Amino acid sequence: MHTPRLIVAALGALAWLAPVTDAADDLQAQVEQLPQKLNLLIGKSHSKLLILQQERVGPNAQMPLNRTNDMSASSSPAQALPSISLTTSVDGKSVHQGDTITITWQSINPPSGAAVALFSQKAVTGRVFDPMTTAQPASGSYTWQVPIYVSLPIPCAPDITGGCVGSMNPGTIYKIVARLYTPSDADFLEYGPSKTHPTYIAAAESDEFAMLSAR
Repeated sequence: MHTPRLIVAALGALAWLAPVTDAADDLQAQVEQLPQKLNLLIGKSHSKLLILQQERVGPNAQMPLNRTNDMSASSSPAQALPSISLTTSVDGKSVHQGDTITITWQSINPPSGAAVALFSQKAVTGRVFDPMTTAQPASGSYTWQVPIYVSLPIPCAPDITGGCVGSMNPGTIYKIVARLYTPSDADFLEYGPSKTHPTYIAAAESDEFAMLSAR
């Protein structure tokens, strides 16, 4: 019979498994103690951090709050870009040459030192004439007397309105243009390296109006 041999083999196996079982038990015990050790370590680190913060800002200083999703802490929206708008007393109407037009404009967020220049524009051709006024405040009003067109007895190059190119002839449609610019003392009619030319920031146009012959 092989019973004694089987018993000896079984005893040998048990003797080999005993150290492995003991090691597994020790490992399980260490794993079970791991959360407690981590909590202890975190608590010590937090205490050290509080001590360091108090040493830096003083013992009586109020500690900052951790604000998550705090909309009041967000930055303010960006400031709107400069803009200008204007109206006239003849928007959508007609005016006789020699009569006056009241022009009113308003700027939003104009930069420091900005001014306004006003121009008349022939709507059909898009021709913008020399400024009727410059160095006006960023918001204000201006009364413009419409010039009377005088036909010269010399030939000229006509545009599609029948008047001379560059002339403010009656019988067609016009608009007023306002331009916000810097610096306020810029030169509009003289050019050259020694002149200060305007830098345009914003512009606006009035509604169209018909310009009639002088009364």
